[in-house]
Amino acid sequence: MEGVAGLWFDVADLDNDGRLDLVFMKYTGVEVWKNMGNYKFKPSTILPRQERIKNVRAMVQFDYDNDGDLDLYFVRGSSGRSIPNTFYENVNGKYVDRTSAAGLVLGGYNVHVTAGDFNNDGCVDLYVTVNTGLEGRQDDKLMLNNCDKTFSEVPAGRTGMKSRNKNEDGDNVHAVDVQMDGKLDIISGSMNSTWRYYKNTTPTDNNHWIIVRVGAPRPSRWNASWLRSEMGALVRVFCGDQIFTQRVNSPGRSHSASHYNMLHFGLGKCTKVKKITVHYVNGIKAATASTLVDRIKNVGLFFRCPKGFEGAQCKKRVPGCSANPCPRMGLCEIYTRGNSRRFCKLPA
Repeated sequence: MEGVAGLWFDVADLDNDGRLDLVFMKYTGVEVWKNMGNYKFKPSTILPRQERIKNVRAMVQFDYDNDGDLDLYFVRGSSGRSIPNTFYENVNGKYVDRTSAAGLVLGGYNVHVTAGDFNNDGCVDLYVTVNTGLEGRQDDKLMLNNCDKTFSEVPAGRTGMKSRNKNEDGDNVHAVDVQMDGKLDIISGSMNSTWRYYKNTTPTDNNHWIIVRVGAPRPSRWNASWLRSEMGALVRVFCGDQIFTQRVNSPGRSHSASHYNMLHFGLGKCTKVKKITVHYVNGIKAATASTLVDRIKNVGLFFRCPKGFEGAQCKKRVPGCSANPCPRMGLCEIYTRGNSRRFCKLPA
């Protein structure tokens, strides 16, 4: 990837092959590098006219129509110019420009975006921050998903998120359920000012929710217990006749991202989750049985064992390593070849 000059970048599985690709956001356009496996990447043109999507400041992957595919929204901006944002719907692995149809053009100088279901109606909304180049604070934009593949902007006076500091400017923002009460709040990091926490007091009309806390995958022949991670895992919640999909990652990224494994799902009027599935990037899958709504559900493992130990509370000792050759750099894991169980030597 010599010569790639991306100001911001993100990781996203754009082609649904289970590998996280690289997306570079540049003033001169978007550049995508497909993950070929084994730390090898090659240029990709999976996004239509991606070289024309200039002045991108941030992006977010989210499923706006609950069809199981993650769609893609780029926010764009440049000082003194009004630049439209770009929204791609993922249609069975093919990206189609739906910016105008969805009502997501917006325009202006937009610098960050976060996604989340703020009213728990089962449809993911968007919050877009606005920058003016420190020429006077403008209100950010809360785009409410109408559940019909379109969005409507909530009037700024109704959101309660109006700044009183005229010297600040819009910057980073994250949707996060701070109090774990089933309502997504807003954490806003304004430029030339302090971080702000906006508590969600939106009436939810008896809509339901579930928070999935995603832990690490179980050990496998390829993944030692101290090397596993839940980051990038694809999580699906099956509730009623709908499928709600998210990936373990920050809900909106540009030049930074957080370790965010608490996924909030608005479920609308659905009262019982049939199952929850987690597909980890290393190929391991996990699933849960049916569960009630309006609660936090743990999936995966939540401990990191030191070298030589595994199991609950890391009390089970792993037998000493021996035998060569070993697959994939020889991680210290039991694996089976024929009828024999062998141990791989951990590389120094």
